[in-house]
Order: sequence, then C-alpha cells, then structure tokens
Amino acid sequence: MRSLTKSQWFVGVGAIGLAAGFSSAGSVTALTIDAASSLGSGTFEVTTDQGTTLPDGTFIWSLDSPVDILDAGGSGSTIAQVLSGSILMSSTGSISHSFVIQAGNSATNVVVGTGLVAVGAFANPMGRASAGITITDTDGDGAMLTGNMAGGTMFEANYDGGAVFANLLAGPFGVANGFDSDAMSDEFPAGAGNFSPVAGPISQIGIDWDFNLSANDSSGGTSVFVVIPAPAAGLGLIGGLGLMGARRRR
Repeated sequence: MRSLTKSQWFVGVGAIGLAAGFSSAGSVTALTIDAASSLGSGTFEVTTDQGTTLPDGTFIWSLDSPVDILDAGGSGSTIAQVLSGSILMSSTGSISHSFVIQAGNSATNVVVGTGLVAVGAFANPMGRASAGITITDTDGDGAMLTGNMAGGTMFEANYDGGAVFANLLAGPFGVANGFDSDAMSDEFPAGAGNFSPVAGPISQIGIDWDFNLSANDSSGGTSVFVVIPAPAAGLGLIGGLGLMGARRRR
C-alpha cells in the first residue's frame, strides 16, 4: 500500500516561548498520524495549542487517553487506534516522539510526521538519529511490520524539507508465533553518543515514520533526531500561515 500524502508544517521553537509566538498567528500542526486501510483512511492531528511550552521555548505534548482514527469518508469504521503518544520539540535543536498504534480489522498503512523545527542557520552541523520499534500480535496469527521508506526502512530523519540525514529500521520485521512480541532498534551514526557531519548549512529538522502494520496488531515507536551545535541565542519562534511550507509528497 502506498503511503498517504501529507502536508508539512514549519514550527519555530525558541526561548521567547511557543505560545507567545503564536498569540497572533494561531496554532500550527506539530504532529500527525495518518492511517489507511481497506476500511478507509483518517488522520489524528496535534496542534501547538494542545501542548505546553516551557520557559526556554521547548514544546511538549502527550496523549491523555486513547484516540480512534475513524474513516474520514463517513463509514464510521475504526482504521486504527492511537493508544499513546508524545512529542518534544527542543530549543536545543532536537525532536523526539513516541507512539503506540493498534491496527483495525485490516492491514493498515501508518504515517507519523512531525512539524519542521527551525534551528537557525547551522553552517557546519553534526547530527545523530536513533529509533526503536516494537510489535505485538494480539489475535494469535502472528504480526508483521513492513517499511515504506528507502530500502524498506520505517523511519527517516530529515532536514530542510527534503534532504535525508538517515533512514533507519529496515523491515520487514515481525513475529510468527501467536501472542508474541519483539523489538528492534537502530541508530546513525553507529556507536553510543556519536555524531556525523551533515551536508549544511541547515535551518530545519523533522522526523517521519511510514510502515504497514498487520490487522489487529499493535506497534510502538520511539525516536530522536538532534543537530549540534545549538545557536547560542536559542531558536527563534516562527509561526503563521505565511511561514508554513509544503512537505514533499511521499
């Protein structure tokens, strides 16, 4: 199944505070989860006014309770359920988020994407990305994840609206036995705490997931993408429709 198309959002996170920066421009999208299957398609969206902005400008959000993603076509079908989720957009130049998704009664394409965080003009940046994912069979017939990104991967760390820093977690990945679970993780560059040069300069960073999940089964992901050095003055908050760009179509 091909991935859903989705728009890209431009979110500046900085020391002046996210809420103050959007007081006149309104909120923008910080996170979306798109789900599509033979039952239909739908979207769960998180906007910046649904989270909390810390004094240093860091934006955080977490899901209070499970949310059903219903078919936007009006059939009433539950395409998938978001069991948990969180996102952090840091004023130091990093994005991290986590989620747990359960597919509906049909194999489901799941696309998770963040807004783009403005990190200023890094002339000689260094970057690091890591991600982990779990899968659990809930109906006794095994479970499978298949990546839809480059090389069959499930996760991508990207910058400046299209350049790829790393594709991680090559699939397919699953469990053959009923009611089993398994997990895998990946990182770039390899080695704890290592960073790799990025073809700069860069000004925006983002992270995405794109995978197919077998019917009725659940999957949980965690990920982080960070670039250094962070600008000494922090990241300037930018918001509003005039600064929202178009994300590349997958």
